[in-house]
Amino acid sequence: MGQAPAEARGRNGASRRPWAASHEGGFDRESRDSAASRWQRTAATLRGRWRWAWLVLGLVVIWAPAATLYAIRSWPRDAAATRSGNSPPASVVASAYVPTFETSLGDVAAGGIAVVTLDECATPVAISALHLLGPSGGLSRQVEPEVLGRVVRTLTIDRIDLGSEPLTIPARAIPMPNTAPLGKKSRDGDVVAFWVDASTGNADASALQPLRLATTTPAPGERVWLLAFANTTSDESMLHPATVEARNDDGLLWYRFKDPSITLNGTSGAAMLNAAGEVVAINLAGAKDGKAALGCGNPVTRFGPALREAVRKGCNDENRGRPEA
Repeated sequence: MGQAPAEARGRNGASRRPWAASHEGGFDRESRDSAASRWQRTAATLRGRWRWAWLVLGLVVIWAPAATLYAIRSWPRDAAATRSGNSPPASVVASAYVPTFETSLGDVAAGGIAVVTLDECATPVAISALHLLGPSGGLSRQVEPEVLGRVVRTLTIDRIDLGSEPLTIPARAIPMPNTAPLGKKSRDGDVVAFWVDASTGNADASALQPLRLATTTPAPGERVWLLAFANTTSDESMLHPATVEARNDDGLLWYRFKDPSITLNGTSGAAMLNAAGEVVAINLAGAKDGKAALGCGNPVTRFGPALREAVRKGCNDENRGRPEA
């Protein structure tokens, strides 16, 4: 008979069966010694692994509560920006409007405008950017807040999607004296407001679909949407998502758009919305941060208190907004 392979031979040259075969006929001394060594090594390995297991378990016990607490605290803000389906109702697109202001200095057909309702009065209110009534809108000079009622004659509100007949109404400004165009300091910022009276105008004002004015400003990290027709390379929608970056010391709310190709020309005065479809700011301008597209707006918590107070005072005034004879 031929010899067994060299790796299966004993020290004295005698043939040794492989492990499986030798198990059937019992162990020789060398096999027993080898098995004992293997068991010792295995036991040492298991003891080392148990030490690591206890160490990992200890770390989990220590850090799990802290990680859970952090997740709970950060969830509302992060979830608002990332939770699937968390966006304004599709119906808000019908509330995207553009204005035309007839003034004694010329007509202004620029920017956007938002029609909103407030708890202080059933009559809707139109809000936009004050700087549109100046050189930015094509006028020779800026219309100051205290003379709006004498300079602006009519206001035409037109749906961007042409879904209804434009509404032209007498321009009855809501007095907000502590406002100023972008770039100038003021308490209430760059905003202008007009009554939208259903009893006047060339069309049925009830066809308008007002939005609600929010009572809070979104925090950094929260998602907001620009309601306007803006040029982009990736999206034809009129709802353009952005993430709030910060609110600066000058009172402006800054946000970073998801689509860096967006251009904000012609969107001053358009509404910035939260996920509930409420107006949280009036868009005012845009800027570039490298390849990123930024926007800034006048937040509702800045101009909202003055607007609500003016609306409350003027709601029951039949002559509200009419210029003095």
